[in-house]
Amino acid sequence: MIKFILHNLLLFILLFLTGVAYFLFFTTEGLTVDLAITARILPGKLQVKHINGKLVSNFKLEGISYQSAQQDMRINSLSLAWNPAALLANQFDITAITINKATVTVNPTLSDSSKINFSQFDFLRHIHIGQIRLNNFILQAKESKIEINGTVTEKFNLTWKISIAQLKNIFSNASGSFNSSGMISGPRITPRINAVITGNQLVLPNIKISHMSAKTTLMIQPNINSTLNFSAKDISVRNYLMKQLEFNVTGNISTKNKKLMADLTTVINHQYSIIANLNFPKFSGFTLNQSINATLQSSLNRFDWLTTFIPQIKNPHGMLHATLIINGMLTHPALNAKIDLARGQFSLPILGITPDQIILHAESDLLKPVAITGSFRSGVGTAKLQGNLDFSQPNYPLSLTLQGDQLQAIALQEYKIVISPNIKLQFTQQNLQLDGTILIPTATIAPKNFSNTVTLPSDVVFAGRAPANNALPFTTSLRINLQLGEKIHLAYKDLTANLGGNIEINQTQSSTATATGELYTTNGTYKAYGQTLTIESGHLIYTGGSLMNPGLNIAATKQIRTIGMASASHSFTSQTTLQPVYTGAENITVGVRVQGTLNQPVFSLFSIPEFSQSDILSYLVLGYSQSQSSGQQGALLSALSALNPNAPGASKITKNLQDKLGFNELGVQSAEIFNPATNSTKATTTFVVGKQIGQHLSIHYSVGLFYPISILNLRYQLSKHWAIQSETSTIDNGADVLYAIERD
Repeated sequence: MIKFILHNLLLFILLFLTGVAYFLFFTTEGLTVDLAITARILPGKLQVKHINGKLVSNFKLEGISYQSAQQDMRINSLSLAWNPAALLANQFDITAITINKATVTVNPTLSDSSKINFSQFDFLRHIHIGQIRLNNFILQAKESKIEINGTVTEKFNLTWKISIAQLKNIFSNASGSFNSSGMISGPRITPRINAVITGNQLVLPNIKISHMSAKTTLMIQPNINSTLNFSAKDISVRNYLMKQLEFNVTGNISTKNKKLMADLTTVINHQYSIIANLNFPKFSGFTLNQSINATLQSSLNRFDWLTTFIPQIKNPHGMLHATLIINGMLTHPALNAKIDLARGQFSLPILGITPDQIILHAESDLLKPVAITGSFRSGVGTAKLQGNLDFSQPNYPLSLTLQGDQLQAIALQEYKIVISPNIKLQFTQQNLQLDGTILIPTATIAPKNFSNTVTLPSDVVFAGRAPANNALPFTTSLRINLQLGEKIHLAYKDLTANLGGNIEINQTQSSTATATGELYTTNGTYKAYGQTLTIESGHLIYTGGSLMNPGLNIAATKQIRTIGMASASHSFTSQTTLQPVYTGAENITVGVRVQGTLNQPVFSLFSIPEFSQSDILSYLVLGYSQSQSSGQQGALLSALSALNPNAPGASKITKNLQDKLGFNELGVQSAEIFNPATNSTKATTTFVVGKQIGQHLSIHYSVGLFYPISILNLRYQLSKHWAIQSETSTIDNGADVLYAIERD
């Protein structure tokens, strides 16, 4: 009895579930219930005015509205026919779908992403749609609008219009406006596509484009070419500016035995061409789930575009050949790239060199860093390169090892430097870092003496002329051990010498170069007071300060052989005259010592044995002591030796010389002299001579003792308050009108 009851109960439940399933899937009323259940599950509010059809076959919905926090959708009518049996084969087979007068308004919130994960679209390969009919389908978001009309059956007959006033309303990391319109027609496998795209003030991650436009006609038919014309202005890529970019693509795209083939030629800026051969052996429409075999080749013999990114280089040329091979599935293709540069050459006027015979080879499968090898010549020297470039890392870090011998590094009129480097170069995040050793076997360093050069102050600006920008487009960091060879010659102002030694140079991105170590002079001479002195010891000392301002410890001397004479004693009458008696010879060393720093040198005089400053200067200038000079010479030397105008006795010496020569002004003074080399003023010591020529006219002349500059000043007193003054020097000329007021 119990068994009979259970059997009937199970049968009843099965029949009930079957009835429910039939009701839900095979009746219009069941479809109504299905939609009601769906409306309860969805986060927004779903309403359908009219329902007709069955869930498992064909149905039509009218007056559809759906509202949520993210979207507002209104559809006049939606018709759907599908095949539920396809679900057993893991396919969603839509026979036909028709949408009439649909408006979907969304409020997108998209996160930034630098990479596209194609696997998230993998579900699309499980959806098959036989026919699509869209009549006035509109998708809009804020100031953006996409309108689609047409049908997709075995053939395309579809048009679109896209208008995006502000990309930032859709993508948080982009801005600018974007517009597109076009049409797709013809067979689904080989359609014809006509499209027009424009964009203004586009800002994307690391890219800015002032204006861009593109027009394409794509036709997949034998013997009929497809075209793509692209143009953009004011393109900035990672702060590199390109005024104009154009490229045109032409070629044939055809199909045969389910194989899609394309032979395309791209011409960039009417100069550079790329040839592409694409082959899709099992073409299944425009989807990512298919294989590809492709080869892209380019040969370039013009490199003018490089000067846009690095304006310091001039006249780049060579022959470059690049090949990119693509195999595998479109979702994860295998890539292999090769680049070969031969007969490369460019000029670097800022250094006066022209590297040539440049050979580079780079190869990678793009899953690993690009391996780079190469060589080049500069002057009579050669160098080899080896390193890698990693495209898988942000900012594409570059790492190179440079080994060279006798390379011409600088070949300017004032600087000629040859180097033998062994350094490691790393370029990342717009910073060039150099580590290693640089040997300088030979160099000639002879900066101009700017004392006779007329220059303008640095704040003078010429109207209508853009300032020259000689700065490199990246920062530098240094950690270099600089070693000087045996043929380093320095000639700067009054100093001529050979240099030796080594220093450690360090520089970070935000600081100037500093150094530690010591450079020394050999076989050097120094000119002072019109005499050529031999440098006995010369050291440029670096203790971690600026590379351009080392400490100085230089001693330059002159050897003088003197003859000693004494008066002869006698017992004769006063009318008897005797000549002086020879008492012997003596070697005297006199010299100039320079200490302090290169920017602020301190000069002093010394001698062995020790003499007075006047005698040292007399030996330097005349070759004998002050006591042996004439009266006027001795007074002049005394004035010159009084380097400190406040020294005891200096005023008395000057007064005596003024009386003898008739000068109104005579002495050693401290003066401010403009230094054109640094565009700054500099305190120096000058010897001054002044004379009142008439009642209203006076003349004033000064000459620098340690800084080679002479100044002639004429002044005419017009009245008690007004005067005219002119000044002529070895560096500039000028005139002034002076007005003075005296008050008690």
